[in-house]
Amino acid sequence: MSLILESAEALGAVVIAVVSVWAATIAKNAINAQHEATAKDIYRDYLKLAFDNPEFANPHAFDNPSDLNKNEKYRWFVAFMLNSCDEIARSKSRDKGWRKTILEDLRFHKDYLKSQEFSDDGGWDLYSRALKTIGDEAVK
Repeated sequence: MSLILESAEALGAVVIAVVSVWAATIAKNAINAQHEATAKDIYRDYLKLAFDNPEFANPHAFDNPSDLNKNEKYRWFVAFMLNSCDEIARSKSRDKGWRKTILEDLRFHKDYLKSQEFSDDGGWDLYSRALKTIGDEAVK
């Protein structure tokens, strides 16, 4: 009888372990889905701002893009973009698609990101290491 009881206990432990792994997998997938949805919401807000301000979204369309570095509204636009990208970079740091998207957006603004005005505004110290790593690549 004790052999049957020991077998039942062992089987119960295996079932509990399997259910625990299954529940953890479901929870991880739910968290990843939430991070993806949040990233899309954040990026959608940025795209709306870019759509409403195309002159800031693509500074190379200006005759003299370096003049934008002194434009306060442009600097706020970039701060909004960086904040959006920072949120995404922190929550989706391993996602190659999001990394590439952020990298391309930052490249549009590399002149400003290398400027004294950006440093004076706080520079990369205001953002996560994840975003700074992408930013360093963008300004090369």
